[in-house]
Amino acid sequence: MATIPTTGSASLLRGSAALQRDGRSTRPSSAARPLPGRRARSLSVVRASAKDIAFDQASRSALQAGVEKLAAAVGVTLGPR
Repeated sequence: MATIPTTGSASLLRGSAALQRDGRSTRPSSAARPLPGRRARSLSVVRASAKDIAFDQASRSALQAGVEKLAAAVGVTLGPR
């Protein structure tokens, strides 16, 4: 499984890159302190499996059933011409 970083990790990387060679931060000191009453954002990781691509008869019949269901719904709304 692959992990996909969210936007929270991008801000984490920018924060570590903001340090200069002598160890000082380029941000003002007030931005480095957390605001009272606020919790730190947790780092979220999305884990997703690969999509299955099937070309067998079962997948074709499932697709045909979906097409027929859609055609039946559209046929009711359009009516006879």
